[in-house]
Amino acid sequence: MWKHLTGWKADITLANSTHETFSDVGAVFEEAGILNVLDPQGLMYGTIDLVRAMVVEIAYLRAFFDFVLKEGKDTMFRHPDPAFPEITIV
Repeated sequence: MWKHLTGWKADITLANSTHETFSDVGAVFEEAGILNVLDPQGLMYGTIDLVRAMVVEIAYLRAFFDFVLKEGKDTMFRHPDPAFPEITIV
């Protein structure tokens, strides 16, 4: 599907994450001190610190919406930001 998309797109990866990392539930479990009981091997939520993952996600979502809705720049999606070493631009 990716190769058939004709508009702007960016493929980024958040290291040590899984699909479930991109919800706030894991961070809530982490803050409650029960994440290691629910997902001891990091198979469901990954091994990244989930509060840190939320910080990264918020920054990239903000940059995306600023770019798309406010005609901002897509710089954050073209070059790795040193503040977020967890991100890889694919």
